[in-house]
Amino acid sequence: MLKKTFALAGLAVSVLLLLMVVSPVLGQNPSPDDEEFQRDLNAGAGAEALANNGGAGATAHRDDPRTPNLHPLGDSFEAGSLSPFIANSDLAFWGNLAFAGRYDGFRVIDISAPGNPQEVAQVNCNGNQGDVAVWGNILVRAVDRPQALPNNDLSRACEGTDTPIGVTGFEGLQIFVANDWRTVTAANLVKAVPTDCGAHTHTLVPDLANNRLIVYVSVAFSGAFAGPTPYGTTCVSPHNRIVAVQIPLNNPSAASVINNSIPASQNGCHDVAAHVGVNRLVGACRPNVVVWDITNPASPVVLYQTTAPGPTSWHSASLTWDGEVLVMGWEPGGGGGPACQATGTPLVPPIAGNAMQTDEMKSIFFFDADDGALIGRWTLPRPQTATENCTIHNYNVVPLRGRYVLVHGSYQSGTSVVDFTNPANAVEVAWVDPAPIDPNVLVLGGVWSSYWYNGFIYEHDILEGVRVYELSDRATAGARRLDHLNPQTQE
Repeated sequence: MLKKTFALAGLAVSVLLLLMVVSPVLGQNPSPDDEEFQRDLNAGAGAEALANNGGAGATAHRDDPRTPNLHPLGDSFEAGSLSPFIANSDLAFWGNLAFAGRYDGFRVIDISAPGNPQEVAQVNCNGNQGDVAVWGNILVRAVDRPQALPNNDLSRACEGTDTPIGVTGFEGLQIFVANDWRTVTAANLVKAVPTDCGAHTHTLVPDLANNRLIVYVSVAFSGAFAGPTPYGTTCVSPHNRIVAVQIPLNNPSAASVINNSIPASQNGCHDVAAHVGVNRLVGACRPNVVVWDITNPASPVVLYQTTAPGPTSWHSASLTWDGEVLVMGWEPGGGGGPACQATGTPLVPPIAGNAMQTDEMKSIFFFDADDGALIGRWTLPRPQTATENCTIHNYNVVPLRGRYVLVHGSYQSGTSVVDFTNPANAVEVAWVDPAPIDPNVLVLGGVWSSYWYNGFIYEHDILEGVRVYELSDRATAGARRLDHLNPQTQE
């Protein structure tokens, strides 16, 4: 059972409610750097559409509705594109650098001045969805679309092109090594590791006792590119497992699959989150949440599975820093659906089998980590429109003692901060919710990920790049500073 008491919960909630003010604060709207803005504006169809829709970057969002305790600081704009589809995806952090994944590579951003983040390197390397994890001079990137490589040469894994539906190719992990991330290029690719059905997401766990990293690979979909590949992998449905890849710290180019049969839920997992301190791995799987013991990180052992009424498949996972609570989300509509409308709104066409909008479709679920019992739920309180793609997507828990606070990104509903110290009565602390993107211009956009890192909130917008916010609220007072952060891993 949950080893927490909530004697002060009522008082804490009352204080937080008093602190909450929902009227927006309007700020100044300085122009972005002309040269950089114009370069990025010409990068693709998404950038052009954004220009017609009111600008780009944090500087174009200073007037967005938000609580007055959330302050936009700066941005590093990088355009996405709709044709071809190139999205900004997930984030990772090492020291004063942020690593921003993209469908066509990744960027390195100096965040030593959060009000003026500066891109210091950009690597072109095709393959969606490009999620990144970093450990010192090693970066791991996920590839989830088969790539046709020149001469099927894995050393040229950054030169791939997307294959037609049904045609196999390389997909899996790309591993880069750079002694100076400010000068990294595609030439820093040292190994491509093919994995069955590719790598939709991945989770890096340091195993320093064995001088290695373990990377758990998850697959969102299987069967679309079914069959054997030129690289000794295959993809069949159902893909009811996750894969462990070993990266030797003293020789990353020797990375290889070491466990190809870690049992998962019936149809595998979209995402997994690791907590090294309590030796737990939590899977947002299909249809269940799966919890493993990773005392031996190369061979996770399933402890139990659980679920909640409503979700048909899980998308995102995290844990509190004390390891007591699982924080789970799902993604009805696959990220492109308007699944955050007013409860009871008819959905045409239905989303995830629902003909009407439900609370569950726009909720985060909290489970007791000991036994998987459902102990609470928080539901997004601001209805979005029928043209806004929205689900609670990627998030992390602020490193605090004695309090649970979550920062999450939810596509076109923006970013929100939720205090769930009492999981049965979670309270929203802050939010920013941009106006809908013109549906005649764009059909997909918004915030892919929002994470807390060392006193600031970093958004990664699908079509606009990185935005930085500062939160002034007692809920996050005393948050611990970290040397680095891979948001799916707690150390």
